[in-house]
Amino acid sequence: MPREKSYRQLRRCGTCQKAGHNKATCPESGRACPEALITTPAHPRLLIPAPPLKFFVHHVSHPPVASPHIIDTRNSETSVWKNVKASAPEASKKPLYHFYHELKQTESIADYETPIPNSKKTSDKKPSRFTTLQTKWGGVGDRLKEKIKTRFSKQPVLFSNINLRWAVPVIVLVIIMPRAAWGYFTSLKNDTEIIAKHSQAGFMALQESTNALKRANFEEAETTTAAALQKFNEATTLLSQKHQWLKTIASTLPFVGEKITGREKLVIAGQKIALGNSYLLDSLSNDTTLASSTIINRLNKILAAVDYALPNYQMALEQLEAADPKIIPVEYQTTFQDIKKIFGAAVHDVTVLSALKTPLRELLGGNGRRRFLIIFQNQHELRATGGFMGSYAIMEVKNGQINSFNVPPGGSYDVQGQLDTYLIPPTPLLLNNKRWEFQDANWFPDFPTSAEKILWFYRHSRGISVDGVIAVNSSVLERILGVFGPLVDHNRGVTLQAKNSLAILEKIIETGPEKKANKPKQILTDLAPNLLATTLNATGASLFHLLEECAAALEQKEIQIYSVDNVTEDSIAALGWAGAILPTQGNQDYLLAINTNIQGEKSDRDMKQTISHQSLIQPNGEIINTVTITREHTGAFGEKLYGTTNIDYLRLYVPTDSTLLSVGGFSWPDDGLFRAPDPWTRPDSDLIKNEIEVGIDPRSGTRITKEFGKYAFGNWMITEPGKTSRLEFVYRLPFKAFSDTKTSALQLVAQRQSGSETSFESQIIFPDGWEPVWQDGSNLVPAWNGAHIPNQPLKRDTVWSLLMKKKFLP
Repeated sequence: MPREKSYRQLRRCGTCQKAGHNKATCPESGRACPEALITTPAHPRLLIPAPPLKFFVHHVSHPPVASPHIIDTRNSETSVWKNVKASAPEASKKPLYHFYHELKQTESIADYETPIPNSKKTSDKKPSRFTTLQTKWGGVGDRLKEKIKTRFSKQPVLFSNINLRWAVPVIVLVIIMPRAAWGYFTSLKNDTEIIAKHSQAGFMALQESTNALKRANFEEAETTTAAALQKFNEATTLLSQKHQWLKTIASTLPFVGEKITGREKLVIAGQKIALGNSYLLDSLSNDTTLASSTIINRLNKILAAVDYALPNYQMALEQLEAADPKIIPVEYQTTFQDIKKIFGAAVHDVTVLSALKTPLRELLGGNGRRRFLIIFQNQHELRATGGFMGSYAIMEVKNGQINSFNVPPGGSYDVQGQLDTYLIPPTPLLLNNKRWEFQDANWFPDFPTSAEKILWFYRHSRGISVDGVIAVNSSVLERILGVFGPLVDHNRGVTLQAKNSLAILEKIIETGPEKKANKPKQILTDLAPNLLATTLNATGASLFHLLEECAAALEQKEIQIYSVDNVTEDSIAALGWAGAILPTQGNQDYLLAINTNIQGEKSDRDMKQTISHQSLIQPNGEIINTVTITREHTGAFGEKLYGTTNIDYLRLYVPTDSTLLSVGGFSWPDDGLFRAPDPWTRPDSDLIKNEIEVGIDPRSGTRITKEFGKYAFGNWMITEPGKTSRLEFVYRLPFKAFSDTKTSALQLVAQRQSGSETSFESQIIFPDGWEPVWQDGSNLVPAWNGAHIPNQPLKRDTVWSLLMKKKFLP
């Protein structure tokens, strides 16, 4: 039977139905469309066919899908092929299913000078079996992105263009090495929990260490600090050695990377805090063996440890600020925020401690023999620099040793009879005295100026020169007793504690038997040696706490220092301890309220003062300020010393050339109570130089003077026990908030009077069409048309800044 003739079936192209090729190599598919014409920068008028991009997938069972973007890369002579750079090895023993090669990123294919060759041209050299071409995140990246979006359509935010940066390591680890990736991520997850446990244990030990340090329990502090360092070091080792490379990849991943990097910041912060504590602990624990050394040596040792600890604390604070609180369990997030605030304040305090070295060395005679005049100011009887100068001491020091400390039992009045020059006092002081004397010398609110006047009076009374003046408020005694505990006066049978010391001393000074003998300050003379010995013999934690209290007192102007040595004075002023009136310029608003109690006894103990400031910006940019000062007398009428009427000469310092528009609420003492100056007194040159008369407001009698680069509005304010007084200043600032600009930058500088218990609040109100874009300062809260500062104690000099911009109005 004849065999049936068989016919060989030819495979034909699915595009052109011709034999000899398939869709992938069909010449018809690479033909450029007439309308797909583009230009190049080099040939702006030349229309070039825009060849599409071609993408090859090897080792797949299905035929390639025709793409409208196909390039023939088989011609190795083309410039396109030369720009292809492999992002994976050329060969591998492992079965690889996909290798991606990237073309250098360009705006369009037509940007190449050499046009893409026609796909009909072929090369004799076959492309590598590992070769695949794509533009950066083009082609397969777009398709992968679309598939991911389709699969997770409910979570499109996670797969934005920005977040696709982590797709590469995910694909490499999960698709190419699935088993290894799963193992590493499981290990990373487990170790992350271990790191968290180490961190928690470290912070718990760190807290115990800090508490033990404050209690001066050095043995416990050393143990807990060592435990904290060990836990943090274990966590750091786990991060840096075991997972160094994987941590780098994981840092780009959501969720996992955030936890890793966030916890690493917390670990580093805890490690640095523990290290800083160890430096301080070493100096404080060893200091207990140096009781026989001078205080300047002990201070130098502690301050050297502070210098070592400070960089660690600063780095810890940076890490805490950078850590995302979301990595902390919800129940601890509030505590974490509180810790950051508290630790930030602690770093500030340590920074201040570090700055004590230079002035302390000068004040303790580290640079040679020094003599200082120490004036004790009673803030219950307010004066410009902090309080009435009822007492003083002369201290001589050399190389940290106090050679003498003399407190005259008669107080400041002992200097009266020895004055060789008589001056006419400032006019308000005529209510108290018809000549200017030593006890009233602190008239100027600028402490360096008052200190020079104090030195002038002392020199013209005793004929002795001194190297500086240290003003110490009576509140500092409360701080010292808070550190060392009660001080006992066995002769009088009294015990001075932090809470009752001032009341007991004032009662003994004003009503005790020594007053009849013209020695009202005898108790201070008797107690000074014991108090001084306790302070000078302080060691360890007590000395550290004393330094902390001194730093706080300096910052809040409870201690003010003036040195005749210019270098020392400059360093003191740079630290803000000079009590000087701050210079201002340009767009800086300024405010300082100075209370001077004259014939009001100790009534300032029960006075509560609130300053309300408002800046109302007009449509033309002018600034109208309204300042309301409220003084409440909480004392009981008739109570000895405190239940008397508070008679206050108030001066409000504002920017120079401000215009007083209105004022109200003043009350004046009777004219008959003022004394006439003695005929042999003469005007004071310092008073003439520092108080330049500008004028008198005819409606209120308010005196306007120019002092220390500011204008001062001065008048009387009298408040009886149980009553409240209120006065109001309205004035226009000498500058505008804006002119033709679309932005406005304002600053408010508020200074605190030493010894004053004052709260402060403010509002800054712009016209419609303005909005805040940036603000800075303690508790400054932006509003839709300005900002406000909620009522808060004014404990130190403060600056607030506000930047406003004009809204776009169609």
